[in-house]
Amino acid sequence: MDVLKAAQISYENGIAIPVLLGREDVIRDHMQEIEFDADVEIIDPTSDKSKERRDRYAQEHWLARNRKGVSKYDANRLMRDRNYFGAMMVQMGDADGMISGYTR
Repeated sequence: MDVLKAAQISYENGIAIPVLLGREDVIRDHMQEIEFDADVEIIDPTSDKSKERRDRYAQEHWLARNRKGVSKYDANRLMRDRNYFGAMMVQMGDADGMISGYTR
């Protein structure tokens, strides 16, 4: 909830246009709780809708890390995690920065 509040403050102060990662239904519920009603993009890295992007990120991650022991399977599995997915968004130029919570 703290990260969502940070996203709200950043959006309302014109600092950033957040892209929220996680289950859309859960995020929408939390947004409603804190009265954050902005029309921001929500991406669930585990959803079928994100599969093409997730596969692209996994391929790029694997190419960068395969000599360090990361297999294609590992790369695909890691891209289902919000933090890895978000980091790859930044790496691939799809986001300018990333804020992550202390629980992850």
